[in-house]
Amino acid sequence: MVKVRVKRFGHIARLVTMAAFNAGKVEIVTISDAFTDLSYMVYMFHMIPSMSDIKKVVKQASDGFLEDILGYVEDQVVSCDFNNDTYSSTVDAGTGIALSDHIVKLLSWYDSTFGYNNQVVDVMILMAFRDLITFHHSRSPIHSFAFSDWLFITSANGYNKCLSVVSEFVLTGLSNSWAMHLFLFWFFSVFYMGIILGNLFIVFMVIIDSHLHTPMYFLLANLSLLDLGLSSTTVPKAITNLFADRKIISFPKCIIQIFFIHVMGGGEMVLLIAMAYDRYTAICKPLHYLTIMSPKTCVSFVVTAWIVGIIHAVSQFVFVINLPFCGPNEVDSFYCDFPQVVKLACVDTYKLEFVIIANSGFISMATFFSLIISYIFILVTVWKRSSGDLSKAFITLSPHITVVILFFTPCMFLYTWPFPTTSLDKYLFIVDFAITPLLNPAICTLRNKDMGAAMRRLGKRIVGPHGISQ
Repeated sequence: MVKVRVKRFGHIARLVTMAAFNAGKVEIVTISDAFTDLSYMVYMFHMIPSMSDIKKVVKQASDGFLEDILGYVEDQVVSCDFNNDTYSSTVDAGTGIALSDHIVKLLSWYDSTFGYNNQVVDVMILMAFRDLITFHHSRSPIHSFAFSDWLFITSANGYNKCLSVVSEFVLTGLSNSWAMHLFLFWFFSVFYMGIILGNLFIVFMVIIDSHLHTPMYFLLANLSLLDLGLSSTTVPKAITNLFADRKIISFPKCIIQIFFIHVMGGGEMVLLIAMAYDRYTAICKPLHYLTIMSPKTCVSFVVTAWIVGIIHAVSQFVFVINLPFCGPNEVDSFYCDFPQVVKLACVDTYKLEFVIIANSGFISMATFFSLIISYIFILVTVWKRSSGDLSKAFITLSPHITVVILFFTPCMFLYTWPFPTTSLDKYLFIVDFAITPLLNPAICTLRNKDMGAAMRRLGKRIVGPHGISQ
């Protein structure tokens, strides 16, 4: 009787041990392996895998942790089928046979040139990706990283790669002070309530009062809807985040917020141009006003505003949606927008900076200066016709000029220099999201005679011509 001591329990040790038990001429004294559990050893003694079990394990590996490395086929194949095969090895399940209970034969195919080169490319991509992560770790705090989803990119040979991306962004907000949070809560709440009530009131008055069925008020009602939509994309989220422990916004919601900000903002720019044209026609060509500003023309302005807004948003949206975000996820603002989000991408954003300048920056500046020039032209025309009396025209245009300056100043500051070194832009955009949308209804209700007369007519309709009866 031969006595054997087994120190490492691998595949060969298992076969030797089982053969010793079957022959009866070998005595196993001890089996010891510091890295193998005893229950697993007992399991391996009783488990004799069949060919189908082995194929199943290989198939699971090719679909799982060895995906894109180990291939698996069950069809009848020949060697030429594996030319330019990207896998390191592809198991041909159809040719595998079991020679005995303990010995099986598996055949695997591979392209010795292309398959190897493909794996070299894989290693290069992995190294480059890890260098990106290291680079971002060196410039951002570790807690600002969130690896919880997967982004699939395609290399030059069409092979899918799997890289981590962020699934949410952290909005740093406006301040860390509790007193400032309390002030901002009341500020945003009061202003947003005023925005909702004021703008909906204008829309309601324009609809029910026939005296307001004019081009100017039709455009004003649509501007009120855009103001309400623009404010609603950011202010409610800013209010809820003020007292939240983690001021987060998911990646899809961030992208949706960016999209609607630019749809509403682009549409509002077109409507401001339309309203400036309306004032120019009313002041400089009063006899042709109703002919030029026909209902068809007004509807065309509104439809154009929405189309331009959507095109403006989509033209930048397509760039952001395909960017790889593999590390930092802190947005230095209380809302998501292109400049803040783009600089978090794991690519060189130099070219994207020019895309933002050419799109949002150019549109903002061109629209702003066009409006200012048009108002100056109107004032000069009135000045020439009225022998220097500009008071009436200036009173009419001053609210429009105020709204234009307040609306476009933050836009030009952010989008003309899309990657500012200070955080001033997020404070400036409080004007666009909270102040300007309230300014329009405030001007219309407090300084507009037609709206005041419409409110009095509404009051008489509610309480009656002689007041409330006793």
